[in-house]
Amino acid sequence: MHQSKGASTPGASFMQTPKMFLTYHTITNGILRRLLPLIIIILTIALPSCEGGEDTEGDLVLAESAMHEGRYGEAAEICRDILQKTDSTAITINQMCRIAVVYATAADNDCDNELNMARAADCFRRAASVSADSVSVFLNSLSVEEQSIANMAHRLALGTHSDLRDYEDYVPDSIDVHVHE
Repeated sequence: MHQSKGASTPGASFMQTPKMFLTYHTITNGILRRLLPLIIIILTIALPSCEGGEDTEGDLVLAESAMHEGRYGEAAEICRDILQKTDSTAITINQMCRIAVVYATAADNDCDNELNMARAADCFRRAASVSADSVSVFLNSLSVEEQSIANMAHRLALGTHSDLRDYEDYVPDSIDVHVHE
């Protein structure tokens, strides 16, 4: 039997094991090194969606699309779901105003008029409590048609609906007073 030089030295079998380990470790390390950027990208995308920001914007785009396609009930339902599942502090002022416009448009198109207009007013109220100036900027950025619909909800939110105020401040004059004898 011919023994190799490495086999006769003490610890030769031990030296072969680390080479195999290093090879396995190198392969594993190489795979992990390649997967690490992918894992980081996945976590970067997945973690913000846990906060609701990405989901809220995506759902809001769906609601606006449904609204533009004339599916007002579905649009209002998506907005209701957004408000129920998302912490109100995670919804931006712009998003809250956009939700209000969806509700107001649904109400304007005979879809649960009172309920959706009340929801629109509530959204404007909540947004205005954070920044009334931002709400005004948002309203001024709307098209004329959208402004007419949104302004009604905004006036309700502020409690300055002109028709109601005029009625409450109404003082009859002598012609309106009828005395029946």
